[in-house]
Amino acid sequence: RGVRLKGYEMSLKRSNRLFEDRWELKNLLPKNIVKNETLNVFGLRADYMEAFRDYLEEEGVETDEEKYTEVIIPVKNNEISHELKTIGLKDDAPLFKQTVILDTKKIASPRNLVELDLYPKLQSIQAIKKDTGSFEKKEWHLTEGHLAFLDMKSLLFEVERHKNMNSWSNLTINLESILSKLLEHDWYAIYAPNNSFCKNPHDWLERQIVTQNEVVLPLVKKLLERWYSEERESHYAKYREYQRLVTTDKNFVAEHKVMIEKSRLDLIERLQSIKDDIDTLDDDFIINPASGLLVYSKHLYKSLVYINQKNDYIKIVPVALNDGEERFVKKLREFTTNNKERIGTRAIYLLRNQSKGNGIGFFEANNFHPDFMLWIIDGERQTIAFFDPKGIYNMSGIHDPKISFSNEIKTIERDLGDNTIRLESFIISSTKKQSLLWGDDINSEEFDNNNVYFTQDNEYLDKIMKKLGV
Repeated sequence: RGVRLKGYEMSLKRSNRLFEDRWELKNLLPKNIVKNETLNVFGLRADYMEAFRDYLEEEGVETDEEKYTEVIIPVKNNEISHELKTIGLKDDAPLFKQTVILDTKKIASPRNLVELDLYPKLQSIQAIKKDTGSFEKKEWHLTEGHLAFLDMKSLLFEVERHKNMNSWSNLTINLESILSKLLEHDWYAIYAPNNSFCKNPHDWLERQIVTQNEVVLPLVKKLLERWYSEERESHYAKYREYQRLVTTDKNFVAEHKVMIEKSRLDLIERLQSIKDDIDTLDDDFIINPASGLLVYSKHLYKSLVYINQKNDYIKIVPVALNDGEERFVKKLREFTTNNKERIGTRAIYLLRNQSKGNGIGFFEANNFHPDFMLWIIDGERQTIAFFDPKGIYNMSGIHDPKISFSNEIKTIERDLGDNTIRLESFIISSTKKQSLLWGDDINSEEFDNNNVYFTQDNEYLDKIMKKLGV
């Protein structure tokens, strides 16, 4: 397991893949190299997992297969009376395969400032009491003293592992050049209190361990993520287009798979009783106080499943709505129910956006996948608004990519060039505004300008709808 070719110059690629992008090296191709690059991997006693399960059964230990009962809840697509548009890639869009080498000069602008905020983590660990008075985060940068005793081998291993986990096979990493860029302070900022890693950089043993694991490694990861996503976006942005939304889109699910502990007979019976009557379900169906089926006629399929608190006796695939997502859907349902005259002849549709690999993501915001897509159809025009209900305490501030995406999406709108379609993006924060450690200079108007709204404001959705022209 885990066998990998070194490849030419440690490229980790076979020759026939390497030379696709580097034709100047083709004359160096050794004879019969293809045979040498053919790996035959054999598993010795490869049935160990099956043997382990047999052992557990012999010892009377239940496996997951025995512990849970599976109930399939079918999904019913609701009628779509309009031609809804979504964003996709053209069929002829080539894959992003060219070899790329890091150049931090491309991320030096303030808009793309890489930020590492240690305040939430340090306060969680040290149980620091928040100051209710004025607050301004302390900004730091790394010095040669912080970098002098780094374990380069360990650091490179972690960076390469991060690269491989993200399938960035075409990214070439030169760690020394990256670390040298850490001494250039115009492209990143570290926010940390005075009693953090920067207090005594010359206490090299403990401080260097903390610096490497808690500061340098996360900062380098952020740098690679930000830069690679921007490079990839510059490639794919040319191939974006509006496409008609169809029910074969990956955001439509065929069924919900609910796994329930066998001991929960009452819950199993409740789900079994409803699964054949999903077509007639016109109101929320409560499984138990912590979970249920959420019915909303404006959502493009019935039903959504939610779990608003953690429990270990129910598992749901695809992942169920969390508490914040459930509250957003219910808030929207309440609005559309109580404001029919205000909505008038407009049509409103909602669709849950699936996670990475299936849903719509935006490289401009570090591969941001908003939780929901909302369509507002008004005559020949339609607005596509992306909503992401979430806690924002651990975000890096008002310039966090997911927040600033509310401005970036207008660039996408202009590039797509259809003046009948409007694009918007909103963050719905479950974190209270006064709990944020973003400084006192951010006022309500700035949050509003960046499309950040707080659930503590009961009128937040009304304000959003007014902004969307409803």
